[in-house]
Amino acid sequence: MKFLSIFLGILILASLGWSQDSPQPQFDQPVDAARYIIRPGDELSVVFLKANVPSLKLRVDPEGRIIHENLGMIYLSHTTLDEARQILTQALKELYRVEQISISITKPRKVLVSITGAIRYPGMYTGYSSERVSRIIKKAGRVLEDGSSRTIIFSGGPDEIRVDLDLAVFTGDFKADPYLYSGYTIYVPRKLSQRVQVTGEVNSPREIELIEGDNLQRLIALAGGLRSWADSGNIYLLRSGQKLTENINEIKAGDMIIVPSLELPEAFRQLVAFGAVNNPGRYSFDKAGSLKDLISLAGGFKKTASKERTTVFRLALTDEKGRISPKRFSISNAYGAIENGNIFSLLPGDSIFVPYFVGFVEVGGNVPNPGRFSFVKGKSAEFYINLAGGFLPLSDEELIGVFEPVSGITSSYTTGVHINDGSIIIVNLLKLLKDRN
Repeated sequence: MKFLSIFLGILILASLGWSQDSPQPQFDQPVDAARYIIRPGDELSVVFLKANVPSLKLRVDPEGRIIHENLGMIYLSHTTLDEARQILTQALKELYRVEQISISITKPRKVLVSITGAIRYPGMYTGYSSERVSRIIKKAGRVLEDGSSRTIIFSGGPDEIRVDLDLAVFTGDFKADPYLYSGYTIYVPRKLSQRVQVTGEVNSPREIELIEGDNLQRLIALAGGLRSWADSGNIYLLRSGQKLTENINEIKAGDMIIVPSLELPEAFRQLVAFGAVNNPGRYSFDKAGSLKDLISLAGGFKKTASKERTTVFRLALTDEKGRISPKRFSISNAYGAIENGNIFSLLPGDSIFVPYFVGFVEVGGNVPNPGRFSFVKGKSAEFYINLAGGFLPLSDEELIGVFEPVSGITSSYTTGVHINDGSIIIVNLLKLLKDRN
């Protein structure tokens, strides 16, 4: 019966135009018309501005042509979007006697790209014109350890492009990771022999290929940027064993950039308790080494506390030397250790948040009547899903998601899991349908 429901659901979706290839990805940045190559399958939208003329949809056929009953036959094969606009605008102005015309690409389309060089799985790959070079590289198994991530060559378009994945990842420079519409071939060379090391109080200490235009500021950005406790005024270079504190912007191959640290602030030797406790504030780690101790020092829970949702926020130690990142991660199940008679140990710098009781549970996703329902202590997810009308035919009845708004964590459980006040239950589609999407 369940299989029949799935089959019928797929037929319904198919009748609505759903297929393995949809929904298609969208462009995340404006298209570069000087690099976008017109290819078979592209659809161009033509809008006549300030004129009472209906808009047009023009599709490029497999031979790179647009064939239109009024325009005739126009060849656009291997032209850029800019060049196609010029050709079409001239023809459209002569035909429709309209001065202002807008021509744009309506949606991404599939492109075939070859990737070779220092890549795990070289070969031919299919992607969308809205995807970037980095996406195809991931499909091909990523760059090998001795491969270059900063001098990748992308060719086949109007000009050859150098791809710098490090620059794209660490600085958000999208131009360094272009769209696939710019070319046909990706070549990953071996890593440059000219390199520098950036170490100390940066978020990603590592060795970096040195290319033209690199300076101290860029190289520190490529190492993940400075940590909160970095002593930015005393950065220095090690060159052939000598410490250099002057002219440190003149980086050479083989240099090591050292970012020293400031003294660890006193705040990171303390604990913080806030939310629904009687005495929120800072407390000495020496007096409260466990969650139970800290709650006691903070005067215990208020009557309106949702104590089961007590969340610990902890600094992430990013390396074996204990250098600290300003980012924190959350632990949402800490109170469960106390309820079970165990000790949940704290670390210096931990903070805990005790949310207030809200009195409801929310159910969303693939249910008939999503919404908020009154919290009943001790009830399972199944209880609340039934209040929301139960599962729909295409729902995943085996695993549901439970989102905790305080910690921001979503976990997968069976429907028998007990639900806390304020939690959000998410009923998903069957995995079969999610994979097809």
